[in-house]
Order: sequence, then structure tokens, then C-alpha cells
Amino acid sequence: MFMVYVSGKGRPKKIHETQELAEKEANRLAKELPTHDVFVLGVVNAIKATEEHKPEVSEPEVIEKTAKAPVVIIKKRKVLQMDKSEGK
Repeated sequence: MFMVYVSGKGRPKKIHETQELAEKEANRLAKELPTHDVFVLGVVNAIKATEEHKPEVSEPEVIEKTAKAPVVIIKKRKVLQMDKSEGK
């Protein structure tokens, strides 16, 4: 899995299945945007999402209702953080 990043142009927009395809796109963009640096980014590691990784989100609580629309507040979410030593 590879992406192409162009400095100053925001986040990558497409995932390329091979490094060769990403490099081809990088070369095309480098010619089109000669004043910008172009980078090919590759995935180093991936962690598959499981139920354990998903944050617990409480149901929205309506705190005031008007004729136009309800005002909703979302209670705090519980987010699990991975210890840096776990990713090695």
C-alpha cells in the first residue's frame, strides 16, 4: 500500500496497490508541479481494528429542545491508547 504526498498540497488522495504505480504517479506530479517536492509513502505496519480498539460512545443526550432543532451534547468518549512498546 503506497501513497504520494506533494509538499504544500494537503494530504494524499489515493492509495496505490504497488510501489511502481505510486512512483509513476509521483513522476507525473513532479513534472506537473516542478516547484514542489513529491514523496512516495509506504505502509510500515498495520493493526487490524477489532472491537477492543473501537471507542465506547454514549448515546447523545438532548439537553434542550426548541421548535427549530434539538441541541445535543455528546458525553466523553473512552478511547484506548496503545502503549508505544506494544507497536514494536
